[in-house]
Amino acid sequence: MKPCPFCAEEIQDAAIKCRFCGSMLSAQEPAPAIVPQVPGAAAGAIAPAAAGRIVPPSEAQVLYEGHPSWKAWFFRTIAAVLVVVAAIVGMIAILVMIESADGNRSWYLIGAAVVAVFGVGWYVWLLLERRSTRVRISTNSIDLETGIFGRTIDTVQLWRVRDIDFEQTFAERLLGIARIRILSHDKLQPEILLRGMPGSRALFDQLRDGIAIARQARNVVGVVD
Repeated sequence: MKPCPFCAEEIQDAAIKCRFCGSMLSAQEPAPAIVPQVPGAAAGAIAPAAAGRIVPPSEAQVLYEGHPSWKAWFFRTIAAVLVVVAAIVGMIAILVMIESADGNRSWYLIGAAVVAVFGVGWYVWLLLERRSTRVRISTNSIDLETGIFGRTIDTVQLWRVRDIDFEQTFAERLLGIARIRILSHDKLQPEILLRGMPGSRALFDQLRDGIAIARQARNVVGVVD
């Protein structure tokens, strides 16, 4: 025997309906209420901060973090490879076409070797340049870290950003990358150019919304000095 959860009368353990109050004991739980979606709200959108509340760095949402795409260095990398290939082909041609007795043969080989070393050095420099560049975009700030031997980190708070531009050349559209240009009222770094960013507008739209929310949280209206 067990008590009915509705009327507390004693009923059979296997009962599915109370014989006293008529309540169904095996009724399904009510379906959860459906929360209406705000029109135009997209998945992963940035939640607006409470009015007058500044989001601390520990609560900042990271929108993007990492190195720019290698495609931003695509054409220069191809040029460096072509220089090396041309130098190697030139050295082979010198060895085949010019007789060893020719006194200028050694100078030709040295010249071709110098060009090859230049091409290899250029290629390595491009790799180091990309690996030493790091971008971090959050709902509080934009950080751009550069420098192969030294290190420089340029930071712009979102509420100080005056304007942002989404730029794509025809070649960048084919490669699936884009550039985001940030204009701010920072006297030391009034403009930051982020190369090799994702080609879709998703990151740009999130950054634009984050700037609006950051300005609203600080009650910033109009031009920021």
